[in-house]
Amino acid sequence: SAPEGVEEAQWAAARAAHRGFQAGMELLAVLPSLAEASGFYELSVNADLSIHIGERLLDAEHQGAMAKVLVPPPRAKADEILAESGGMFYSRETPAHEPYVRAGDHFDAGDPLYIIEVMKMFNKVYAPFSGTVDDVLVEDDGVIISKGQPLFKITPDEKIVIESPEEVAARRRAATDEFLAQLV
Repeated sequence: SAPEGVEEAQWAAARAAHRGFQAGMELLAVLPSLAEASGFYELSVNADLSIHIGERLLDAEHQGAMAKVLVPPPRAKADEILAESGGMFYSRETPAHEPYVRAGDHFDAGDPLYIIEVMKMFNKVYAPFSGTVDDVLVEDDGVIISKGQPLFKITPDEKIVIESPEEVAARRRAATDEFLAQLV
């Protein structure tokens, strides 16, 4: 039946005009479904304009799982840190300072590991992930290193699992299928 204030014939004509143009309507459900699955609807703004974050997003276990997904894996083999560029290697800020890391030291993501000098520019290089230094592979400060050269043998805090392209494709396909099943 037609909405109040609309003639039945006009309503039927409007519905007929839209018939056949409904393909893909399920796609409109994608954003609300993603928002629900990610916990977006648990966020809100309080009267004092502070943000209210739902309990699920504050859960330490949930945050740990998400951090594992978001932390980039090592660029090389899981047990080495390679030089990001060529130049002069320094393990410390100045000769009077202690080295940033030694064998046996634990480092966190974002901690400085070494300094590389290129054209009189000194650049501090930070750890892309957390781990423990097993061995320092560069003998001394002032040594010229090349891009990609192993500098440290390390043990990452998180076990890095290297997936084959087929495994990545299968995992993505399974996640897509699960997501699409929610929409139908």
